[in-house]
Amino acid sequence: MVDARRVFFAQAGVVAVGAAVTLVALLVSASRVRLDGSILRDTCATLLSGHDLLATAVLALGGLGLLVIVRTVWMLARLCAAHHRTCRRLPIVGSYRGACVVAGVRPQAFCGGLLAPRVYVTTGAVALLSNDEFDRVVAHERHHAARRDPLRVIAARSAACGLFFLPVLRDLQREYARLAEIAADEAAASRPADRRALAAALLVFDRCGAGIEPERVDHLCGVRARAAVPLRSMAMAAITSSVVLAASVFVTFSAAADSIALLTVTPHALLIIAVGVLLVAGAGWALRRRGWAALLT
Repeated sequence: MVDARRVFFAQAGVVAVGAAVTLVALLVSASRVRLDGSILRDTCATLLSGHDLLATAVLALGGLGLLVIVRTVWMLARLCAAHHRTCRRLPIVGSYRGACVVAGVRPQAFCGGLLAPRVYVTTGAVALLSNDEFDRVVAHERHHAARRDPLRVIAARSAACGLFFLPVLRDLQREYARLAEIAADEAAASRPADRRALAAALLVFDRCGAGIEPERVDHLCGVRARAAVPLRSMAMAAITSSVVLAASVFVTFSAAADSIALLTVTPHALLIIAVGVLLVAGAGWALRRRGWAALLT
């Protein structure tokens, strides 16, 4: 039996590591910063001091932490608002066999709602599907509702947006969405007759342009689907998290135990960060031009 929870737990683990590393970076940076406008006159004398590397690390870690928080909250609010707005505007015309029926010629079925999801089907699905096919489709969507998959998807997308330095989260998000569909198919069709009915319903949806993945029909016909966790991307995520954590440790145990005057070190530190970003971007562009990008995926 396909279990999408493994991918979800792997995704949650990467999110937990990324969030922990980000929190450490933010706390370490905040502990090393002090606002003191009275020493701004000493800026020129200290720009080339030994504090440059430490100041750069402090600002980079603090900026990373704030950026992660802003991006995550912004994406979460945006997705929740869009989902709520879509569900509120659905043209519900009634109910049928345990599902809310909405107006729509194209046969569709979906699960909507975050804390209390509901199953929705279009009038086109009611017209084109037999009772057995319709019941299997509703059972599929009820599995999504029981697991609150809409909320899981939104949380995963928000985390992937916020923890942008861990691209593996996007891969895990797509893999979880794929396996969640197959797991819902299995939950809705445990008997051979139910599998045939659900497969027939999926083919009806596909013929009408719903874009059903062929893998789902193959799985119902006996071709077992398997999880594909991107090991290379997981390794890259581990390396990236280690680099951020190492920078946090460097700042914490630096010989310069005193806090850093933000107004003093900001100009030179920002210059170093900008040069570093340009070098990384240039290296990435050169790799893509030479066709070496596959080595990093």
